[in-house]
Amino acid sequence: MPEWKQWHILGNGEFPKLHDLLINCSKLIGKLPENLCSLTGLIISECSVLFAFHLQGMKQIVELSITDRNYLTFIPISILPSTLKRIRISSCGKFKLEMPVSGMISSGYCNMFLENLDLYRCDSINDISHELVPRARYLSAKSCHNLTRLLIPTATEKFDIWDSKNLKILSVACKTQAMLLCHLHIYNCEKLKWLSEGIQELLPYIKTLEL
Repeated sequence: MPEWKQWHILGNGEFPKLHDLLINCSKLIGKLPENLCSLTGLIISECSVLFAFHLQGMKQIVELSITDRNYLTFIPISILPSTLKRIRISSCGKFKLEMPVSGMISSGYCNMFLENLDLYRCDSINDISHELVPRARYLSAKSCHNLTRLLIPTATEKFDIWDSKNLKILSVACKTQAMLLCHLHIYNCEKLKWLSEGIQELLPYIKTLEL
């Protein structure tokens, strides 16, 4: 529906039993309904002027995918539902990862629930904090051209980084004996001249290695 401009909210909202929602409406403005309590998957694509979606009310959501949203600058990690396991952000040039504040870390909140973080063409990201996604089993950063530094979280089992031409530092977040990493793929990272000592110590345990 390329000409759809506004979702008119009626009553308390629509679709309380909706499980999956995919929106690809380039002219849609305003916000999504708040009553999407059964939603498990949300995909927002090319909705560059859609400015609000209320994840707090999505108490069953597992997967979130956002593509080509020029105005998306961050996702407030502190309000993400604990059911959310997978996030994919693609072609959002202004998007930055919200850093955890000290209170969230000390309270244990940032022993987060996310298991999968996939970033593609997010050129405003220059660092990915392991404290933000400490339980991410799969972590991927592709064509994030301003990414310069990355620490692989302890729980990560598979890590992909491609076409990140300014990446200089790639290391692990803790002592190597606590790491679970077994699949490591590094491709076309021009400024990455060597692997850190921590990663080198992991190599005997790696099952899949692509350089």
